[in-house]
Amino acid sequence: MSFLSKRFRELLSATLPGTDNEVVKGRSYKRFRIMLGSTMFIIFFVPLIIATGLSIVEHKKLLAQEKEEQLLWQTQGAQKTIEAFVHELQSMVKFIANEYSYEELLDQGNVSELFVNLKKQYPSFVDLGVIDTHGIQKKYAGPFRLQGYDYSEQEWYLKVLTKQIFISDVFMGYRNLPHFVIAVSNKLPGKEEYWVLRLSIDSETLQKYIATISTKASRDIFLVNNQGVLQTNSTIFGKTLEKCPIYRGHEKSEYLIQPMEYEGSNYLRSCIHIKNSPWILGIFKHDYTDGTKWSSFLYRELFILVSCTLLAVVVIIQVVNSISDRLRQDGEQRNAAMTEAEHSNKLASIGRLAAGVAHEINNPLAVINQKAGLITDLLRLSEDFKYREKLLSSVDGIQDSVERCKVITHRL
Repeated sequence: MSFLSKRFRELLSATLPGTDNEVVKGRSYKRFRIMLGSTMFIIFFVPLIIATGLSIVEHKKLLAQEKEEQLLWQTQGAQKTIEAFVHELQSMVKFIANEYSYEELLDQGNVSELFVNLKKQYPSFVDLGVIDTHGIQKKYAGPFRLQGYDYSEQEWYLKVLTKQIFISDVFMGYRNLPHFVIAVSNKLPGKEEYWVLRLSIDSETLQKYIATISTKASRDIFLVNNQGVLQTNSTIFGKTLEKCPIYRGHEKSEYLIQPMEYEGSNYLRSCIHIKNSPWILGIFKHDYTDGTKWSSFLYRELFILVSCTLLAVVVIIQVVNSISDRLRQDGEQRNAAMTEAEHSNKLASIGRLAAGVAHEINNPLAVINQKAGLITDLLRLSEDFKYREKLLSSVDGIQDSVERCKVITHRL
């Protein structure tokens, strides 16, 4: 504003009387117009930009928070669904192990009948086996010939002996197809030895559960183990048993929700460990920037910004032109007033000069007129002499000339 004040003073000085260069005046008005318009545009546009930026930042935070809340809700729902499935399997296996004794399960007829009944309720069951205290599968019901196989060195077998009940990772095993094992160990009566009841379940069961909880809001949802091996198919990372290093080693019970970039796309990911299982639930969904809400918001902000800018430009141009025209008119009126005042001052100066000149001339004229009258009086009082009449006539001429000078100075 101080700069505008300076430019306004320069503009006024350029329009004062004595500034006869019209080009200088025009340039001054043009510079003033440009600076006034620029200042008004900055005063309007800077707050608009700041407000738009703050609006975008706040809306970005709200969208990100909304996405995180939706992802958390979906993760919690999926976690509960899978944990309920795991709990159901564990309860079923515990019930069978408690309902049937080791001796009863060594009867092939009982094992086959039990497997048929289980298969009716859970079609995804692959087979059922009873393993003795040495890790040898004593009885088997299923489509493969696995009776008599030694499981004593299998990881799941060693863990079920220490944990009593255990769900394994998805692996290929002797069947050469992806499956996982749920096993329970029971102590032989009166002995410190344990036998194991094992159920194999097709990995497609996990895939079906994942499909039931998948929604259009999710880009990808899958299960992975602590080593980063996929337990179900993933639309981003590949098929079951392929590597997925992003989720490796997440064994914590709290939810992990964070943004990330993968192969040039922005995602919001979450993961949580499924209780009583080796699995980690992973959910990917597109970042808020890929959503229609964010795009429509940016379009609206851009439209508002462009509209306000165009409107501001039109209004500023009108205001600047109005102010500049008013200043030009005021300057012209001021110049006219100053010119008229200057002319009046000149006339007054001439009047004062004329009065002074008349006064200075009238003084000696009065003396001349007085002396001429004195000469006339002396000539009339004196005796006649040769040139008396001629002198009187000359004195009369002098007095006539003095009167004529008085008339001239009076007119002046």
